Amino acid sequence: VSSVLSCVMTTVVYYSFYVEDAENKLKSIVELTKDFENWEDEGKINSSVNKILNATDYSMRFTIIRKNGEVVYDSRAKNESLESHKDRPEVAAAFEKGHGEDTRYSSTTKTDMYYYAVRISENEVLRVSRDIRSINSVFIGILPVLALLFVFLLVIVYASANSFTRRVLK
Repeated sequence: VSSVLSCVMTTVVYYSFYVEDAENKLKSIVELTKDFENWEDEGKINSSVNKILNATDYSMRFTIIRKNGEVVYDSRAKNESLESHKDRPEVAAAFEKGHGEDTRYSSTTKTDMYYYAVRISENEVLRVSRDIRSINSVFIGILPVLALLFVFLLVIVYASANSFTRRVLK
């Protein structure tokens, strides 16, 4: 029981560190590249996106949204018409406070996403998002390691109990 509880607690702690690290990396990228000059026309947008993607080892989605909710640019939903993003929590917060964030399921990418948005001009917000694996997929990914740990602990406990029992009986 204690081994199973240890495995579950390890997974929960690992997941929280994973999510926090993903969020912090994304925030840093956005803060370093939020100057409007990097996002003012399609050529500069593509150049900025390519530089960032080449410097990282994970996939990100870039979206530029106008104050009325119109999507001006989206790196994953090219040539698709997207609904208004005006009421998205991170977008509304970015226009109001200068930046905003949210984690939710994306129907466009079919995964849980962490969104971080920052105002790049009075009329536009840059939103960068990254998929966040669910806790179930994290648990499944580390399950083999946890199973090995469980077997290792079981062998040690069995050997210790066996040795202790022999000494007591002696």
